[in-house]
Amino acid sequence: MKIKIVMLILSLTLSNIFSMQKDEQESELIEAAFNNSIEVIERLLKQGVDVNEKNKSGNTALMIAAANGNTEILGMLIYMAKANVNIQDCYGNTPLMWAVVKGYTEIVNILINANADVNIQNHEGRTALIYAVGEENKDIVKILVKANADLNIKDHKDKTALIYAKERNREDIANFLILTTLAKIVECLGGTTL
Repeated sequence: MKIKIVMLILSLTLSNIFSMQKDEQESELIEAAFNNSIEVIERLLKQGVDVNEKNKSGNTALMIAAANGNTEILGMLIYMAKANVNIQDCYGNTPLMWAVVKGYTEIVNILINANADVNIQNHEGRTALIYAVGEENKDIVKILVKANADLNIKDHKDKTALIYAKERNREDIANFLILTTLAKIVECLGGTTL
């Protein structure tokens, strides 16, 4: 019963933290990102608009593109305009966290390849890995671990990704995290077996 209550609270928290809604007055770039308007974004980038501009909620065009799963706009913002892939919104969430919560594997890969920091913690101490476990997305968990996500980071509730996996009864994810940790220990010991 306690676990179900914790999961409900986590679910409600996620829905509040990751609610992408337009502010009343958006900049043209952010409005274009919300509307998936590639032509407008391309024109604005050529005009030299501030690609890292935030709206009242702290969202940038890159965060919106990540949350919308728009790889073309994401690529334009990262590679043409050099958008900050580690920028944080008013909750401390990054574009990577948005992509993880939305389950966009391709966006996650693009952001990691653009040097997104997989270990940034938001205002609740959560990382992209903790969110991937919370969303029960084993594929994204594997991608983040391969990108050197720190398995030992604890959020403000003193919980790691492994603890969340166990609470959600996701033995497959928990076992993967345990085996990854053991492999790192063996590697540190010079490749000897236990």
